[in-house]
Amino acid sequence: MATDVKVPPSEDFSGFCGLVAKQGEHFGPMVAWTGKQCSDVDGLDGLLTLLKPTVKGVAEQTGDLLKQCQTGMGTIKDKVSTVDRELRTEDEKNAAALKQAFPDMVSGVPDISTLGTPAGEQLNFNDEAVELKEPSETSSTKSSLLTGVAAGFIPGAKDKSKPSVLDNLKDNLKEKGLDNKWEGVKGTGITQAREVLKKQVTGEGNSIWIADKVFKFVTGHSFIDLIFKPLLGDWDRLIYLHDAYDTLGDACYTVAGTLRKGSWKLGSEWQGDTASAFDSYMFRWTNGIGGIGDRAKVIAGEYKKGHTIILSIVQLVVSYASQALDKEIKQLALDAEKTAAVDGAIEVIGGGPEDPLADIVAGVFTAARAVQLYKDVRMVVNVIEQIDNYYNTIKETVEEMKSVIEKMQHPDFSGNQSVGSLIQDVEQHGFDFEKQSGWAAKDGVNRTGYLAAL
Repeated sequence: MATDVKVPPSEDFSGFCGLVAKQGEHFGPMVAWTGKQCSDVDGLDGLLTLLKPTVKGVAEQTGDLLKQCQTGMGTIKDKVSTVDRELRTEDEKNAAALKQAFPDMVSGVPDISTLGTPAGEQLNFNDEAVELKEPSETSSTKSSLLTGVAAGFIPGAKDKSKPSVLDNLKDNLKEKGLDNKWEGVKGTGITQAREVLKKQVTGEGNSIWIADKVFKFVTGHSFIDLIFKPLLGDWDRLIYLHDAYDTLGDACYTVAGTLRKGSWKLGSEWQGDTASAFDSYMFRWTNGIGGIGDRAKVIAGEYKKGHTIILSIVQLVVSYASQALDKEIKQLALDAEKTAAVDGAIEVIGGGPEDPLADIVAGVFTAARAVQLYKDVRMVVNVIEQIDNYYNTIKETVEEMKSVIEKMQHPDFSGNQSVGSLIQDVEQHGFDFEKQSGWAAKDGVNRTGYLAAL
């Protein structure tokens, strides 16, 4: 027996398909965005190195979800077009067959035709612009200490396009057959030789190098590496990533809201089993896409929170390290220079004695001088221990960021919000309810589980 159904006009099916096609076009740039802006790990060095795999991993998975949505838009078009061709009149047999065009119904999704239009909303098939705002390159953590000390004294952080003074000096020694003595002699004298000779050859010399050589001789470690190397990370890359995910989240919300508006218009004109199956099918897609937006917003929030915490700690480290340069490290350098001063008469390579290193190697520390230097080193060690505590806090912050962001890769779909709650959000706040104040992204992340199978 034939069953009368309420069916939208063909032009509305066509209008909806056109709208869906537009959303598919929006997903292309969004997918590319995850592969570039959301994956940018440039500058994640030092203590931020551990974050690189997480940044890459979550961006790749977000891109995969968006690709699924992009493909899904074509699937929706095909299904709706098929239904439009066949759904003018239907009997029970045809109704059952057409209903299968929209599988995986979600229980509790109401027939949209039985619901009113959300207050203040206009039902139409108009596309909404999707804008991906390019993240800004900030420089809030730049300082003379970071650029003038860390970048200036850590190997790998400075321009290596030209040979260094010490490289040239080694070449000169090699020509004179003294290179083996340079590399092989062990003792405090040799740790000063490089600075004394460098100073004579170039007229330069820097106290931080002198202090570091003595410190390394005593402890086996470089305080330049321990204090400054972790600062080489570009902390502001976290704000860049925040901006990238924040705008991506907005784009997802826009697409989800646009699809809701169009499907609500079509659904409001359509009654019957196939119509209900369509409503449920589009409910899955719109809320799944909204869930991707929620994931992006949560990830963005973690990057911003991490940046805020880390930046405050970095500023403390910079301040503490600056004081150390003026006090403990400077004192170590001054005392070390007193020991090396006896070698100041050594002439420039090429015009001096046959073995310019001999006098320096012979200039071993006196007992009193050694005691003072060890005291100086101990003071620098105390500074490092304090700074290391700050660095441990940064590491803990990075680990916490990793943990929260990586959870976005393995959401628990059992926590999906109820159908009734989401329908109520539309009725009360409109089709783009995720953009309205009061929406908690962290509560909607699991909605990605609603995405319809392809």
